[in-house]
Amino acid sequence: MLLAALFALIHPAAAGPSVSLGAAATAATTGATGSVGGRVGWDSGMQLGLSGSSHLVRVAFIDGYEVSDGVAFTGATDLTLPLLRSGDLRLDVELESGVRWLVATETSAPTDRSLVVLADVAPMATVDLSEAIGLRVGWVLLHHLQVRPGFALDAQGSLLRFGLVTAPSPDLQVVLDGQAGGVFGFDGDGGKFLAQAAVGLRWVPGAATTWKNH
Repeated sequence: MLLAALFALIHPAAAGPSVSLGAAATAATTGATGSVGGRVGWDSGMQLGLSGSSHLVRVAFIDGYEVSDGVAFTGATDLTLPLLRSGDLRLDVELESGVRWLVATETSAPTDRSLVVLADVAPMATVDLSEAIGLRVGWVLLHHLQVRPGFALDAQGSLLRFGLVTAPSPDLQVVLDGQAGGVFGFDGDGGKFLAQAAVGLRWVPGAATTWKNH
């Protein structure tokens, strides 16, 4: 499927792609994040996106040791596959993978940096409440594996996800997004509650009122 998406990028005349570019700010129990990203979507409902973000980390873990302060950088790609279209309802599954590089300024761990591979699966439903407003509800199944300094489960869990997409103009979207749930990781981790909320702007030329499921 990913090869099909890349083929469509090379042959846009056959795919009829739409494009969006955006930026968002996120506040979470673990810290704050700023991100930018771009996305291509086709008439079939398939979407391919790329994103990059930087994080001011309030709390994280390296080999199970707590990091009380640090910075992190994430690069990710995601693929959206359509499952159902019925009137104003769209059901998709979103697959995201990437890497996160963390550098700690304060930690009790033997090392002050780590590399984590990210793999998330998110079934999502989008309902058009009106031409300008879309409601999104679903959940995120996350699995993050630390590969440096050693192999270990960084985080695993399930988060409820919800949000609103509004289109004040045919080319611009305002996005509100939130997710919350329980995660655990590393041997002996007793589990933690993760919550985050984001606000963003997206430029979606000519498709802001019709392309809300992203």
